[in-house]
Amino acid sequence: MLIFYATLAIAFTLLCLLAFLYCAYQLAKHGDVRFLASLSVLIFALLAFSAAYGYVSAWLQQQAVDVRLY
Repeated sequence: MLIFYATLAIAFTLLCLLAFLYCAYQLAKHGDVRFLASLSVLIFALLAFSAAYGYVSAWLQQQAVDVRLY
């Protein structure tokens, strides 16, 4: 289940970032795309990444795994 949630979060984050890049491209090309839509897509991507990181971190702490990033 952990791999499923992490995969979904990564896929959702990548889709949101692709949508943000598309909106930025349309804004640069035509100038008619709302910045608020692009910003909300970026915020959703960051929230998905944060939720996935928090879930994996909590799961690893419950399993008593000490992961050091340095």
